[in-house]
Amino acid sequence: MAPYRSGVVCDKGVRVTDEQHILGVLNGRIENAARSVATLDIPKNVLASWASQQAILHSATKAEKEDKGDVAEIVLKYGGDTFDLPIVNWRRRWFSAKQFYDEISKSKGPLVLFDGNIYFDDEEDDMSRAVFETYFEFDRSIIRTPDVGAGYNKTSHCAYLAMAVAKRAWPTCRIASDQRRVGTADGVAVERVVRVLSRH
Repeated sequence: MAPYRSGVVCDKGVRVTDEQHILGVLNGRIENAARSVATLDIPKNVLASWASQQAILHSATKAEKEDKGDVAEIVLKYGGDTFDLPIVNWRRRWFSAKQFYDEISKSKGPLVLFDGNIYFDDEEDDMSRAVFETYFEFDRSIIRTPDVGAGYNKTSHCAYLAMAVAKRAWPTCRIASDQRRVGTADGVAVERVVRVLSRH
């Protein structure tokens, strides 16, 4: 499993497309006349088991927590269990699903979840791109998830898992979207659409 590389999917020896995050040559089935789309010819339970094994292996490495978070996102994409891999960053620390459950069980909320990385938005931000990219920092209170593989305007697998964990920790949990401050750049507030997790 490789967060920033890809393998290829082939159907009967014909290269069809890339498969992000998995190195190697994979069997697949062509899905369109242009031969540009394919699905993996691997049972979902086999892929999920493999992904779970990757989670165990990556958890034991000395890689940075942020990189391990990226691996967690990929593991979830393929239906695996993240085990000890971190899924969220909160208060400048990375937490696994179990650790996150333990932490928010003690919290009264509400909590603010921002999904993925943040990028300059010239319509939203009251500063130059240079200032944003140089000085932006997330507020410590913001819960944020890894971004790899999520894509623009899509909810990451880690965000779905984080919300599921919140619902287990808080049986009456309510989740709503809102525009909130997520950080600052050179003293200027930066707002984005977030998910607000309320205990009641």
